[in-house]
Amino acid sequence: MRLRAAFLCGATFVALGGLKVASPGQELICLFHDDAFYYLQTARNFAAGHGSSFDGLHRTNGYHPLWFLLLTAVTSLIRDDTALLRAVLLLQIGLVSAAAALLWRLLRRAHGATAGATGVALVLGLPGTPTSLAMGMEGAALLVCLVALWDVWSARPEAAGGREDRAGYALLGALCSAAALARLEAFVLVPAVVLAERRRFRKHPAEVVSFLAIPIATLMLYVGINLALFGAPLPISGAVKAAAGTTAGWRKLDGLLELPWPGLASLTQRMAPGPGHLVQGLALLAAVACAFLAGLGTRARWILCAFALWLLSDVLLMGSVEPWNGVPLLLAVVLGAAVAAERWPRAARVLVAILACAVAVRVAGSSAAGQGSYAPYRLAAAHWIRENVPADARVGSWNAGTLGFAARRPVVNLDGLVNDRRYAVEVLRDHRLEPYLRRERIGWIADQACAGEPTARPYLSRTGSEHLESRLVLAAVFANADGPGGCPGYAVWKLVP
Repeated sequence: MRLRAAFLCGATFVALGGLKVASPGQELICLFHDDAFYYLQTARNFAAGHGSSFDGLHRTNGYHPLWFLLLTAVTSLIRDDTALLRAVLLLQIGLVSAAAALLWRLLRRAHGATAGATGVALVLGLPGTPTSLAMGMEGAALLVCLVALWDVWSARPEAAGGREDRAGYALLGALCSAAALARLEAFVLVPAVVLAERRRFRKHPAEVVSFLAIPIATLMLYVGINLALFGAPLPISGAVKAAAGTTAGWRKLDGLLELPWPGLASLTQRMAPGPGHLVQGLALLAAVACAFLAGLGTRARWILCAFALWLLSDVLLMGSVEPWNGVPLLLAVVLGAAVAAERWPRAARVLVAILACAVAVRVAGSSAAGQGSYAPYRLAAAHWIRENVPADARVGSWNAGTLGFAARRPVVNLDGLVNDRRYAVEVLRDHRLEPYLRRERIGWIADQACAGEPTARPYLSRTGSEHLESRLVLAAVFANADGPGGCPGYAVWKLVP
């Protein structure tokens, strides 16, 4: 048992980039999503007593609570940037290791040891999983919550049983709440459990009360806190994404076929968007559907139905699904593969060997940031601002995560994801960016741009503010001069009166 646990921890450490934990701070920052720094900077401000704020000026609830609370605990103990990033990377590795151990036990119990090994290998070996489970976002916390929920639910006896069963369903409700706090869409698991257990709950209503008590209390508390502190029942960032996504999302139903299947982006990154992407997504979807329909139990099928509703709502309401929201897809692949491994164990062993080799190749050939990454240039711009911009100056940026974390200046996010409700109404809805910049005393603008033609016009056009481009004086640009058009890069402008 201890040897297996050590092996799983070691495999997870290698697969999720743990070998880079001792890298210099500049390389570590490049391992994280830019959006991860929205979490980190807000958690750092919260731990320092500045409230729930990314820029130290405006309140925000643009995050999922569980991962935010975990990061707040870490940032309250660790102040140094580099040490903080190392701690977050190790925290994610620890969470995924725990999820892998639970997954091994669950799949082995239901489908045999080969299925357990295949499931763990898929979690760690698919090319897209580091993007979902590491890099500073909430995927690792979500994975361990979902696997724990699945494990506890599948272990519940089918027959009714009294007080012990009420306690078991209360635990199941608590795990549903934890998953929902890790990613709010996971609340769809609550009705999925009720529908799957409807016959049992009819006979034993005390069990459904035990199950629903914690999720209902959690939802009421969450909505109440948001209304009291932020003036909106749900994250303002979700409303911003929905407003931007509905116009494109309802017309772009093919987005359902372009979900971030684990590893699919790596296979198709050189292909133009079109039928090739859709065909591969459909093929994988069909394989998973055939596998789980053939051999999974009722509870596992309801879990997959909840995952389907989860992703469908994201595509239709938001217009897209972020790579770090790929955990439901990852577990869907694992479920299908577990059934297939039980039927074809030799093929499963070959797959495990291939995935192990893929991890070895990925680790041996990976670097902190690829040639197409904006991360090094965001960091360079942040360092330039620290050295050249007054300490009391305010900077505006649409892609503001890394900049806000590393610049040590108030960086106001201009796409509304980690801003207050007033910004969403005044700027994003009413297109009054110029009065907002003037009132907030924002004198600098910084964002992604190419060295060939550094311009903020694509961002200004989102709010009909192209006329402000004439007031932006280029102060510095950091870009890949050898890239096409001088991309990627990051530029800093001075906003003149």
